[in-house]
Amino acid sequence: MRVLSLHPGATAMVVALGASPLLVGRTDECAMIAGNVPSIGPKAEITPEKIAIFEPDIILLGADQSFMASNTYVIHPETLEGAARMITTLAGLLGKPIEAEMIVHELRLITDAVRERAQRFHRVRTIVLEQSKDVHPALVRQVLELCGAVQVLESERPQCGVVLSDDEEFVERVEDRSRHISSLNERIYTINPRLFWPTELRECILLLAKYLHGVELPHLVNQSAVSSSMS
Repeated sequence: MRVLSLHPGATAMVVALGASPLLVGRTDECAMIAGNVPSIGPKAEITPEKIAIFEPDIILLGADQSFMASNTYVIHPETLEGAARMITTLAGLLGKPIEAEMIVHELRLITDAVRERAQRFHRVRTIVLEQSKDVHPALVRQVLELCGAVQVLESERPQCGVVLSDDEEFVERVEDRSRHISSLNERIYTINPRLFWPTELRECILLLAKYLHGVELPHLVNQSAVSSSMS
């Protein structure tokens, strides 16, 4: 099986499933995840001719990518269950069903535990100040609700705001634009969109639950991925 991954989230899934040896190519944007794998170049410069050089059996894509080929698989879940199915399906293609079972099992354990604890608190009225095109809005809404939030509009006096971006300068501009929303009290959380990749959702849920309600579970998480902006 020769796998060509053209999206970082897809590459992360392959690595998490223990199938890195199957990767024959990736984009420049995947360098931090699979830097030892040959690159096809920047995502914006991919062509059918470049793809053909790698002779892939399967091509993994993101939501904003499309190629006229029958062997493509798009990574863009709309729900938590959809993310679990994508992990399981891809693992089946790569011959890694046991690894997928472990990842999905942990995701469901965390989901159930956070849901049970978050129900003890009042829901935090939350506005999504900026949405990443790489993340489906329905998935963002579901994760927020799971962690004890309810997504609202500016007119509904939100208590906190969420920005999905990994661009610090862009985040600062969004924060400046949002200062007129007095009900936020400068409570704005910046979330790296990568945390909504299927294999990263466990960390996303744990961190959001902690920041919204102080809910903590005994799992190691990367505290730098979600930061509270108090500027």
